[in-house]
Amino acid sequence: MATRTRAAPSRTRKAPSRAKKAPSRARSAQPRVISKHAIVSILEQLLDPHGIYPVVLKAPIGDYIKGDRGALRAFFAVANRAFARYGLNLKPGNLANVKTVQNLVDVIADWLGRHGYQVTS
Repeated sequence: MATRTRAAPSRTRKAPSRAKKAPSRARSAQPRVISKHAIVSILEQLLDPHGIYPVVLKAPIGDYIKGDRGALRAFFAVANRAFARYGLNLKPGNLANVKTVQNLVDVIADWLGRHGYQVTS
């Protein structure tokens, strides 16, 4: 009696069709543009979610975020998540000199400008 041999199973697995990788932004023809107005709009939603009080850009950041530096760092983590579609990843060192809301807008705009976005006024 002859022994049957089986082919060795393939070590590479074929990914299911639903798990295909999304096309990268580098290949897309659309420019990566964000306006400062869009940055301010997102921050307004974070600082005053109900839209009751207007957000004043020249106001100190402490008027909107109550607490010590820990509360400020927690807010910046929330801001990173709010700007996740843009890949924002601010570190505490980026935010050391943020005193007003306008400073925060400028820091976010500078970070996005350094990471491939065209920031318009």
